[in-house]
This record gives sequence, C-alpha cells and structure tokens, in this order.
Amino acid sequence: MESVMVSVNCQSDDLFFEMLTKVVFYTGFHRGVVERKWANFQQVFCGFSIAKVAAFDAVDIEKLLEKDSPIIKNSRKVIATVENAKVCQELILEYGSISDFLKYVQEERKCSLEGEFRRIFHLVGESAAHALIEDLKQI
Repeated sequence: MESVMVSVNCQSDDLFFEMLTKVVFYTGFHRGVVERKWANFQQVFCGFSIAKVAAFDAVDIEKLLEKDSPIIKNSRKVIATVENAKVCQELILEYGSISDFLKYVQEERKCSLEGEFRRIFHLVGESAAHALIEDLKQI
C-alpha cells in the first residue's frame, strides 16, 4: 500500500477525535443528516473531550441510545466512539499526542495513515480512513 504523507499538525487531540467521530458517523448516512445534528453530538460527547468520553460506561451509552437522544442512535457507532476515545487515550499516553503518533507512523514506521487508521480505530474502513486523511490535510 502506498504511503501518503499529509500534514499532521493537529490543533489538538480532541479535535482529531471529533474529526474521527464525524467520519465514523458519515459512513452510511447522508452528510447533511450528520451535520444538522452535529451540535448535539458535541454536547452529548462532552465537546469531544477524549478523557471524558473514554470514561463513559454502559449506562452513559444507553442514555445516548434512548428515544429522546438528540443524536443518531446507531449503537455500533456510539459504542465505536467510546472505544475510539479509549484508543486515542492510549495513543496519547504512548506517544504524547495524536499529532506525535501520526508523525511516528509516517516518519518512523513509514506506514500509510489509511492502513493504520483502519487497523486501530473502530468502524473505520477504507472510505472513513480516506475521509479522515482528507480532513487532516485541511487543518
């Protein structure tokens, strides 16, 4: 697989997590549906604070899936969001930041980000990984 080098200077770890979550929810849904509800996502996922979302338990997840929840109630995607927060937390502990992890993948391991995203993050397939890379190029 060809390695694609991109700008990896993420403004913050939480911003990366928000971008990751957005591409997970885009997959299988019309972007407009996700965009219209995004302010609600930001609220229920605590401004995409990695530490706060990683601490969500089964009760928190169930609340997000209740009928009156203001977000898209897809259990696989909600659970993946919590699991991805935990993955982000682990990466930050190991590498210092998500940006440092991305640099390591490209510069030291010489791996493609797309392959790495697909390998470590939940519900990130080819299209979501590609979309995330495109989003990273914009910041």
